[in-house]
Amino acid sequence: MPRVYVPKKLGLHREASIALYRALLTQTSLLPPTAAAAAAAAAASTTSPEPPTDARPALTNLIRNRYRANRHLVSPRLNKLAFLAGYAALDTLDAAVAGDAAATARLLDIAGRAPRSLTAESPTAKQARARRLVVDAKKQADAARKFPPREDALLGSRPRPARDVKGRRHIPHMVNANGVPFLRFKRPQPENLTRLLRSKMESKFKRVEREQELEGYWVPLAEGEDGWDEVLKRCCGPLPATRWKQGEGEGEAARETKWVDVYKQALWDVRRAVKETERGNRELARKMTDLVGREQVLADKERWDRVVVKEKRRAERRAAWLARESADADGHREDALSHVAKLTS
Repeated sequence: MPRVYVPKKLGLHREASIALYRALLTQTSLLPPTAAAAAAAAAASTTSPEPPTDARPALTNLIRNRYRANRHLVSPRLNKLAFLAGYAALDTLDAAVAGDAAATARLLDIAGRAPRSLTAESPTAKQARARRLVVDAKKQADAARKFPPREDALLGSRPRPARDVKGRRHIPHMVNANGVPFLRFKRPQPENLTRLLRSKMESKFKRVEREQELEGYWVPLAEGEDGWDEVLKRCCGPLPATRWKQGEGEGEAARETKWVDVYKQALWDVRRAVKETERGNRELARKMTDLVGREQVLADKERWDRVVVKEKRRAERRAAWLARESADADGHREDALSHVAKLTS
C-alpha cells in the first residue's frame, strides 16, 4: 500500500502556500479606495443599514477562511485546484491594484457571490485577536516596568540604598565629552556608551557643518538671486504669475516668497535644534551633578558609619582585654594571699 504524505507537513508545500497567502493579503491591503468601496458595497448584506466603506477586511477574511478550510486537504487534485484558484485571485488583485476596471468588476462579482460566513471574521480569529491584544498590552506594561527609558534607568535608580551596595560605594565621575555629559562608573568604558557618545557627537558636528554651510554659502547665494530678481523686475516689469506668494491676498498685496526666506528658515531650524540639544545636555548635566552630590553625601555617611563601627569594635576588644587582665590580676592576688596565709600558719 503506498505511503500517504500530508502536504501541510511538507516543507515545499508549506513554503509555496505561505508565500501565496502572504502575497494575497499584501495585495488586498494595497487595493485602491474606489475598488475597495465598490467591493464592500457588493459584499454588504441587504439587511445592513448602510454599506461599509472598505472591502479590505471582508476580502482578507475571505482569504483567511478559505485557507483555514483547505489546510487539511490531502488530495493532490484538490490541492492543485486550490493553488490555481489562489494564483488566479492573485492575478486579479494585481490588476485591480494597477487600476484595471475588468479586474475590479471581477472582484465585485467574487465579493457579491461569497457567503457572509466567509467574509465575516471567524469567532476563533476574534478570540485569538482579543487574546493577542491582552498579551501585547501585558508585554508593553512589563517592558515599561522592566526596561524604563535610558535616563530614568540611570538617574531614577540612583543613588542606591546601602543594602543594595556590595562593598564600598564608588562615586561616579562627571565627564564632559565635547559638550555631551555622562557618568563614568568604571573602566574600561562600555561599548554601548562609546557608540552612544560617538552618535551624539556626530549629530552635533553635522548640525554645525550644516549651519556654517547655510550661513556662509546658501544664504549669500539666495540673496544674490533675490537681487537679480529685483533687477529683472525693474528692467522687464513684474514677475510671472507663477511666482510663489505668501499670504491670502492676490497680486502685489501678497508678499512674494524670496529665495533667501527658505534658507533662512532652514538656518533657523538648525540653530533651534542645536539650542534644544544644548538645553537638554545642560539639564542632563544638572541632574547628573545632583546625583554625584547625593552619592558623595551617602559615601561620606557610610564612611563615618564604618569608622564608628570600627571604633566601637576596638573599644569592645579593649574592654574585653582589660576584663581579662583584671581577672588575671585578681587570680594572681588571690594566689599570693593564699600563699602568704600558708606561710604564716
